[in-house]
Amino acid sequence: MIIEEMMIDTGFRGKSYGWERIKIRDTETGVVYLQLTNAPVNSQVLYFEHQNFTSNNQSILFLSQRFASRNAGWDLFRVDVNGTNLVQLTDEEYSLGFPIPAPDKARSIYGVRENSLLSLNVDTFEEQAIARCQEVNGLGPSTMTGDGKYYLACASSKADGTRMIVRFRTDGSEVATFAHGYPHNHLTVNYHGTILAFNGQDGEYTCGIGGENLRKIPREQQFAHCMWHGQTDLRQGTLLPPGHAIATAGVDEIEKTTICNGPYFWHSASSRDGKWIISDTNWPDQGLMLIHATSGRYTTLVRPKSKIGHQDMTHPHPSFNWDSNMVVFCSNQTGLSQVYVCEIPDDIKDELETGNLNYRLRWQREYPKAGG
Repeated sequence: MIIEEMMIDTGFRGKSYGWERIKIRDTETGVVYLQLTNAPVNSQVLYFEHQNFTSNNQSILFLSQRFASRNAGWDLFRVDVNGTNLVQLTDEEYSLGFPIPAPDKARSIYGVRENSLLSLNVDTFEEQAIARCQEVNGLGPSTMTGDGKYYLACASSKADGTRMIVRFRTDGSEVATFAHGYPHNHLTVNYHGTILAFNGQDGEYTCGIGGENLRKIPREQQFAHCMWHGQTDLRQGTLLPPGHAIATAGVDEIEKTTICNGPYFWHSASSRDGKWIISDTNWPDQGLMLIHATSGRYTTLVRPKSKIGHQDMTHPHPSFNWDSNMVVFCSNQTGLSQVYVCEIPDDIKDELETGNLNYRLRWQREYPKAGG
C-alpha cells in the first residue's frame, strides 16, 4: 500500500526557468535540432538504458548541476520537447535518485530517496512514498518493467553491507529482496519483466525477476555497452574494440547476430518496438547513427560535436522517446555539457526502411564483421 502522501513547496522545487532553447541546423545532414539547456552549469540526460521522456512524449527529464564546481550536486528538471516550460523538479532537501518515467502514468516518474520508493507528479510536484525496504541503507542503480508494475534497485544491507536487489511493486503491495551478495550496478530488466541482467564484481549475471535461475552470462558474449532490444528477450549492443558493429544475443548465447558493421558504435539504444537503434560513435566521433535494425542500413542523423572525455557527461548517450520519432542526447560542444533533442525526419526513416537512398544518406558494409 502507499505509505505516505505529501505536497512539498520549497524555494527551488517547482521553480520555472522559462526556456533556454537554441535552434541548430546540422551543417552536414541538414537536420534541425534543439539545444534545450544553456545555463552556465553542466546538464546531462539520464542513462541511455532508460527512458528520458514522460510517457506522453511531452517532456524530457534531465539532470543539471546546482552550481559550477567539481563537487556540485545534481537536480532533476523537466522541459517540454519544444524547449519551453523548463522546470526544476528536485532540490538539495528533496532529492529523487535514479528517476524512471512511469509507463502507465503520463506525467509521473518513479525514483528513490534513502531506502524508499517514491512517485512524483512532474506538474503538481506531489509525492507519494510508495514503499520502504527496512533492511537496506539506501537504493542505487535501478530499472523498471515495461508495464510499470515493478521497480528494481541495487542496494546494500544495513547489517553487513551485503549487496542485493530490491524489488518493489509500484502499487506498494510488495517489497522483496534477492540475489544477495551479487549485484554491483547496471541493473536492467527486459520489457516483459522476466529476465534481469546486472554487473557483479566478477562479471555479468542474469536471473528471473525473483532471483530464480541465477547464473553468469558467458564472458565471451561481453558487449562494450548494451541494453534490451525493444520488447524481445535479446540484448543489443556495441562490440568491444577492435570490433566495429552492433549485434544482438540472448543472455546465455556466446555467438552474436550482427545488425550492422560500420564505424566504432559506442552506446546504442533501441526503440521501444525494436525497429530502430540510435548510437553515438567514437575513435573518431562520426556523429549519431540512426540504424534500421531489420536491414542494417544506417546514416548520420546529427553530429553532437562533443569533446568526448572520461566523464559520462561528455558522452552523447542518445536514446529515443516512446514513439521513436525523437532522440535526446548530450554534448559539451559549448564547453559545458548541455541537453539536446532532435526530431527524426520522416524521409530519413523512409529511405532507411526502403533502401531508396538519396545523396544525403550514407551506409556501407565494407567494415570488419562482428568480432573482427
